Amino acid sequence: MGGALNFPNKLAVVEMNFCIYNIPLPKAGVYHFDFMVNKTPIGRRKFEVLQI
Repeated sequence: MGGALNFPNKLAVVEMNFCIYNIPLPKAGVYHFDFMVNKTPIGRRKFEVLQI
């Protein structure tokens, strides 16, 4: 997946939703996604995986 996005205001906060499938999460715990632009990290979101 890829493509260009245009953000006229580079300081604006933009919320996005992603559907992500088939990610191996071998055990319960805290994981994170790193968001990169041109190989530069611009943000990180933590999430917790629970065993049920």
